[in-house]
Amino acid sequence: SKHKADRLELMRACRANFSPVFSLYADQENRIIASLKESVKEAHPDISFTDDSGEVHRIWVVSDPEVIGKAQHIMEEKRFFIADGHHRYETALNYKKAREAAGENTAVCNTEPAYNYVTMTLVTLYDPGLVVLPTHRLIKDVKSLDKKHLVEQLKENFVVEEYTLEPARGNFRQLL
Repeated sequence: SKHKADRLELMRACRANFSPVFSLYADQENRIIASLKESVKEAHPDISFTDDSGEVHRIWVVSDPEVIGKAQHIMEEKRFFIADGHHRYETALNYKKAREAAGENTAVCNTEPAYNYVTMTLVTLYDPGLVVLPTHRLIKDVKSLDKKHLVEQLKENFVVEEYTLEPARGNFRQLL
């Protein structure tokens, strides 16, 4: 709750949401991505750069109302699953409630207040580049941890695969 309280105070102070909620949706046919790619296939990227690792990043701005409408239509039937950011989403809802309770109603595009929206990154579950890894979920210093029993319990709800890891660096240790 401390993290949510800190985030809420930041949103109140800045009247902005700085970090998107990472959500997944099912689109096995990749209709949305195909539609967006088709709309920019002849265009040069609006932004293009190479990062320090040599990876090239290209960004196209999609502003054609017809293309956006098509994507919105396809997305209407989709359910979103929050993969990372449930605290950010809850905080955004609390921020909205607080603004409404205060009687604030600053409209965006002459329709609705900006606090009715939250930024999301949407990725199809079938994206071949999708990898979701735990970033801060560690089990450590548990003296009674039975590793074999834990793995068997995990297998009841998860597909458990063994991978050979690089030697541990820094303070990280391989636990299983």
